[in-house]
Amino acid sequence: MLIVRPIELKDLSAYQELAFNASIGITTLPKNKTLLEKKVHLSLQSFQKKTLFPENELYIFVLEDTDSKSVGGTCAIFSKTGIQAPAYYYKVITEKRDSPFLVAESRVLHPISYVYGPSEVCGIFLKKEFRKGGLGKLLSFTRFLFMASFPHFFTKTIISSIRGRIDSQGNSPFWNSLGHHFLSKSLDEVFHLLEDQKISHKEIITPYPVHGALLSKKACQTIGKPHMNSTPAFKMLKNQGFSITDEIDIFDGGPKLMAELSDIHAITKSRTGFIKKISSNIENSTYSLICNQNHPFRVCYGEVSAKKEEVTLSSQVCEALQLEQGDAVRYLHIPKHH
Repeated sequence: MLIVRPIELKDLSAYQELAFNASIGITTLPKNKTLLEKKVHLSLQSFQKKTLFPENELYIFVLEDTDSKSVGGTCAIFSKTGIQAPAYYYKVITEKRDSPFLVAESRVLHPISYVYGPSEVCGIFLKKEFRKGGLGKLLSFTRFLFMASFPHFFTKTIISSIRGRIDSQGNSPFWNSLGHHFLSKSLDEVFHLLEDQKISHKEIITPYPVHGALLSKKACQTIGKPHMNSTPAFKMLKNQGFSITDEIDIFDGGPKLMAELSDIHAITKSRTGFIKKISSNIENSTYSLICNQNHPFRVCYGEVSAKKEEVTLSSQVCEALQLEQGDAVRYLHIPKHH
């Protein structure tokens, strides 16, 4: 059985392996064992505390094959951004000029920063052998079902920063055309310096607006464009009600998406009920993502038969989600994957 659950201390080695196998540019999965261990401990504290409103929580989830006990992927949510340090972006503004001798329109990148910013969905990564059977959707939608179950843990606005165009060698046209002029290091080297806290984001970003015309043509073409491997996640978020903002990542120029918590489709379309019956033969069922409503939070695929608030589930699903008759559940009907 494949489930998604909160990370535990026993998952540390597997989590570190996931991070070190992740591509360059997934900054929420640093290739630094000490930082990753700190993240795991922060997540453990976040799940255990009695949260009344978002402060500085980090919720990390892992995808587990309960038969083999192997971890195949991870995802995360920051309850707020810009807490320990400001979050930096470039705001892309199109400026118009009334002159027959100048370019009519030009994009200008304005440096901006946020403190105490909105919640962020992030850190999603799957091992290659787990990239099948709707497991990416299972991981991604776990975050939305968790938000639906505990909305007071998060801000009303949710963001997601999508990885931009970086090649297999770690080269980013955007970084090479802009950031490299202020810090003559490769993007991979910059990420390592940030992880080791030898430099800060404030030292990297230019304090002044930058005209897009000064960037290379290739860099301009990548502004606000997702990485090829991040395109499915980008499309999924848009289908869930996220909108593209006019802000981009300061390293690779990747897009930043935003949605109101109350507008995310997986949240608004999910339903709740109580387990009326546990049966091996479920009639008139619908394939769904199913989660419990308590701690430890768990999510899996399964069949649901619902009549008003009365729900019938299989014993396999109940065992995976640690549910008993009478317990509360949340479920989201989805097309069955092939």
